[in-house]
Amino acid sequence: MAGVKRRRDGTVPEMTPPSTEDEANDAFPPNYTAEVPFTIEILKSVDTRPKKAKKTKTAADDHSDTRVQQSEGVQPIPYVVRPGTLWDSQKKYKNFVVSDNTFGINDYIYVNHNVAANIAAAEAGQEPSIKDDDVQDFWIAKVLEIRASGSANVYIRVYWMYWPQDIPGGRKSYHGKSELIASNHMDIIDAMTVAGKAEVTRFEEKDDEPTVPDLYWRQTYDTVTNKVSQNLRRGCVCSGFHNPDKLLIHCEEKECDKWLHEDCIVEYALDQEWERLAGGDQVASGDRKESKLGKKAGKEGFKPWKGKLTGKLEAEEVEGGETKTISGKITITDIRNKKKHQMSTVDAVCPNCHVALSPA
Repeated sequence: MAGVKRRRDGTVPEMTPPSTEDEANDAFPPNYTAEVPFTIEILKSVDTRPKKAKKTKTAADDHSDTRVQQSEGVQPIPYVVRPGTLWDSQKKYKNFVVSDNTFGINDYIYVNHNVAANIAAAEAGQEPSIKDDDVQDFWIAKVLEIRASGSANVYIRVYWMYWPQDIPGGRKSYHGKSELIASNHMDIIDAMTVAGKAEVTRFEEKDDEPTVPDLYWRQTYDTVTNKVSQNLRRGCVCSGFHNPDKLLIHCEEKECDKWLHEDCIVEYALDQEWERLAGGDQVASGDRKESKLGKKAGKEGFKPWKGKLTGKLEAEEVEGGETKTISGKITITDIRNKKKHQMSTVDAVCPNCHVALSPA
């Protein structure tokens, strides 16, 4: 059995992700209409005629060309910038500088919620500081286009990256703590809101033993259809998605050759232990009635041992923290007696082929 702990490049940000019940980040998606003189209008198709701009002093001579934005992984969208004439009059640039840091097209950037604080820090000559434990306090975006009419008026057209808790359906169990969702939500922001460069990588899930980047994305969110892609790789006996932060274990039986979720191996052991206790008359009558529901209830996610037994796959990190050595044993703790917990050790068994998983 080979245990693979998907590790990150470099230092891992110590973050506590919100649960599915937690509220989404404040004021997301952000609204910059009061801070920049431009807005984005998303069209249903390339052939759709842009709505006529209101005749104001700014937009009286507005000429907005329809454009289509292409970006890795996300659904292309046709759009227009308002006012188009003013936008087209801005000079295009390949990069921009904030606090001596250079940012270019296709870079990922941290965007500060507090614009005034960012400007004050820049005027004071202070460089933006992003601590590992407050990464989720920033918005993250991908730079698509840079335009400016002078050093004090630099505008960035971006696609927003979402944290899982900010998309429809919220954060799921398979989302890693440093996982983002790429979107085609487009905005134009002031360069002075940029707090730093973010290292974001697309995580393909093609290899069995990949290294997980510090920040990554696998799914996309289409803001036009309000749908999140479900292009994640399924695996294990549960045919579920994998959380890159958790352990994957390989059953090396040739007839099996499955990569298994650590949780599924432990739950299978708990199922077997509960049945053993029921057969040995060590389960209370009420619990035994639940146990007899067995496989039928299991299909519905019923776990008769929940709140009564816990399990832990024994493993330890080797030098460098790149992998975990698996002992092939699971420690099961009977917590029904709160004063004295009983512990036992059982073999880790593959839930698919039912063969004991040998130590890695």
